[in-house]
Amino acid sequence: MADVLMRPATLQDMPELVGMAEAFASVAERPLTFDRSRTAGVLASLITSPDGLVLIAAGGFIAAQVTTTNMSRERIAVEHCWYFRSAVGLALLRAYEAWARERGAKLIRFTSFNERVAAILRQAGYEPAEQVWAKAA
Repeated sequence: MADVLMRPATLQDMPELVGMAEAFASVAERPLTFDRSRTAGVLASLITSPDGLVLIAAGGFIAAQVTTTNMSRERIAVEHCWYFRSAVGLALLRAYEAWARERGAKLIRFTSFNERVAAILRQAGYEPAEQVWAKAA
C-alpha cells in the first residue's frame, strides 16, 4: 500500500469532518437522527483534548479518545467514528493503534456495524469483546 497522507485534524477541518461523519451515519444502521452541531461539538472536544484524537486523510478520518472504564483505572482507547472510502481505513487504524499505545492504553476498542468492517478488524487481530443490543424506545 502506498503511503497515506494523514494528519491531526484542526478546527478548520470541521466542515469536511462533519460531512464525512454524516456520510458514515447515512450507511450505519442506526435509528437516530444525525445532528451536525452535536457532531461538530464532539469532534471539536476531541481535537482540543490531550486525551482525544482526530486524524484526517483523503477519503477518511478516525476519532477516538483514551479514557478509563467504570471498573478499572487502566487506560483504554475508544474509537468514536472510523469512516473511510478506500484503503486509507487501514492506515487510520494503524495510526490510531500507535497513538493509543503511546498514551498507555491497555486495550484498543472499535465498534463495527457490518460484516465488512468486522472482517477488517478480525484481519487486524481484533476479536469480539462485547455485543451492543439496541431497541427503539
